[in-house]
Amino acid sequence: MLFNIYSKGFLVLLFFAKHGTTLSQSNKLPPFKMVTENGKFFTASQLPYNKPILLIYFDPSCDHCQDLTNKLIVHEGSLKTTSIAMITYVSVAEVKKFVVQSKLQQYKNYFVGTEGNTFFLRDYFRLVKMPFVALYDKDGNFIRSWYHPVEVNHIVSTLKQQH
Repeated sequence: MLFNIYSKGFLVLLFFAKHGTTLSQSNKLPPFKMVTENGKFFTASQLPYNKPILLIYFDPSCDHCQDLTNKLIVHEGSLKTTSIAMITYVSVAEVKKFVVQSKLQQYKNYFVGTEGNTFFLRDYFRLVKMPFVALYDKDGNFIRSWYHPVEVNHIVSTLKQQH
């Protein structure tokens, strides 16, 4: 029994030794998968790559996350040419409630869903706090990330510097 525990741990370490550095050092949009508020599967490759991408990892019950969402909506005019992928780990029902309360369904550039308990993005970015925000250019190349609450004005100005 003791051997099985250690051998499984070794296999996990071996996997991360082989794959972990590739994931965390990539300068491309991570290949995430999620289920949207309407129950449909959605992947990173379905995002329009002809405009910048704002990736947000959030928790609908987080005050900072709700504040960021509200400020994004206020700045929608500056962000309407940006694809905004908002991903969480909570249930689809909770995502749907968040989308309805935030009125995000009326914005065509928002893609909101859950990665469930796969925690791919959480582990990919080694997240411990939310919201997490990452900005990618129109080709999916990494520009900048924020591991702490960020003002939307700062995101907008970073986007403008890319043009």
